[in-house]
Amino acid sequence: MLKKQEFHNGLDIGAKENTPVYAVKSGIVTEVSTSKTYGTYIKYKTYDNYEIMYAHLNKALVKKDDIIESNQKVGLVGNTGLSTGYHLHYTIVKEGEYLDPINFVALPKASYLN
Repeated sequence: MLKKQEFHNGLDIGAKENTPVYAVKSGIVTEVSTSKTYGTYIKYKTYDNYEIMYAHLNKALVKKDDIIESNQKVGLVGNTGLSTGYHLHYTIVKEGEYLDPINFVALPKASYLN
């Protein structure tokens, strides 16, 4: 626990270790690296100028300058960096503004909505 408040600029999605991570949009990988905070992460830019990051990965399945397609498997969920359990940290930015990633995730349809 950090014992301090910080702005959280993404969405954390709990998942089992090594759950596949799929690209939400097509684009070009701009960075694949590791940091103390994000652990193993991938950043890519979409053709319509969104910047997307997936962090805390066990493994990145792409490399810098790779062209990726929407729904392509790009990584595996992990617990790397500053993390308290297996999850995917997902961030999306457009024109310098952080957007709510939930708007770019396909969620299962709840049965009570039928």
